Amino acid sequence: MDDLDRAIVNALQDGFPLSERPFLDSANALDTSEQDLIARIARMIEDGTLTRFGPLYHAERAGGAFTLAAMQVPAADYERVAAAVNALPEVAHNYAREHALNMWFVLGTEAPEGIAAAIATFHDVLAVLGVLYLANKEITLLVVTALLTLAGYSLTDKVVVFDRIRENLKFRRRESLEQVINGGINQVLSRTIVVSLTVVLVLVALFFFGGEVIHDFSFALLVGVIVGNYSSIFVASSILLVWRGTGGKLLKRA
Repeated sequence: MDDLDRAIVNALQDGFPLSERPFLDSANALDTSEQDLIARIARMIEDGTLTRFGPLYHAERAGGAFTLAAMQVPAADYERVAAAVNALPEVAHNYAREHALNMWFVLGTEAPEGIAAAIATFHDVLAVLGVLYLANKEITLLVVTALLTLAGYSLTDKVVVFDRIRENLKFRRRESLEQVINGGINQVLSRTIVVSLTVVLVLVALFFFGGEVIHDFSFALLVGVIVGNYSSIFVASSILLVWRGTGGKLLKRA
């Protein structure tokens, strides 16, 4: 990098003009030409000096939420775990690092409570992976399919709980957030039990009578449904209260 490259990086990381020709306006401020500025940015991206050049939106100011997450993944399983993580729509910027926690990624959601649902969904998927590891099960394509199915099922279950909690916030203004969350969970508990038992009965039948081909698939889903229901009640809702060490940080009354 020369002095002009450094000046470009320092100038553009603080903002980019909103105009008809933003590159021209930036180039004039840097005392260079529009074509030279574009060429230098392209070169820095190509040689790895810059990893990304583009708009950056602040999720929290737009009404959503985001957080940086990290976890430790065995090197032999890194690609398979990365595939499962990247399949979740809330994940962005997943990259490897030379660190004890070697997988880092950003979680971004449209609503603040979505962070709690996303974290709890990760909990479910990783818990199932742990059980499969302890059971010495091979992570096949069918198992990956089961994990992705589980992620969708688990996230939907948590959204149902959170929707009820959000509705109760509008009408139970005299109650504490703990009471509102507890009431919302109790209101959807019967629905959760009925739906889960129906799914479990099907999965038990598949596990015992479905044959060897879908044995691991049904086993992964069976464990996942059990873990998912547990996390919807005890994990996801708790995150709403303890997030960032401030009670109700993700959960606000209208």
